[in-house]
Amino acid sequence: MIPLFPELRKPLMDVYETTQRGTAFVITRYREKYCNLGTQFKRIILRAGLVPWPKRWHNMRATRQTEPVEMFPIHVVCQWMGNSRTVAQEHYLQVTDAHFERTTREPGQAAQNAAQHTSALVRMEPHEETSSADFRVIPNHAEPCVCLTAQDRI
Repeated sequence: MIPLFPELRKPLMDVYETTQRGTAFVITRYREKYCNLGTQFKRIILRAGLVPWPKRWHNMRATRQTEPVEMFPIHVVCQWMGNSRTVAQEHYLQVTDAHFERTTREPGQAAQNAAQHTSALVRMEPHEETSSADFRVIPNHAEPCVCLTAQDRI
């Protein structure tokens, strides 16, 4: 038994219904040893007239981890995704456009929630003595941000 997200059910069931009974794999087209799904995925993006983004597989997994966390507790989503809360928070959970949109609709509430969340995180971390020279705002492994306008996203 696996968690199956609703948007995948119909396409997978369509393929399943055309597969011979007793077949081990429903999707067999990309099972060859030398098949590179990343290259094919990039071609599909380019054919759609879009610009391929960096870390496509990682970003898709991050999106899938982030969306259900809005509706289900994080421990449930982590169980479905096969990772831990720590891994999800460090590598997958994202701030979405919807989060920013909520700040414009509910600015006072968003600021209060952010402040409470930051305070809670600080209380949970062990206290260590550090000099101001050791303090970094952005971790070394962080990638630079690219600001996009609404026009850039179209």
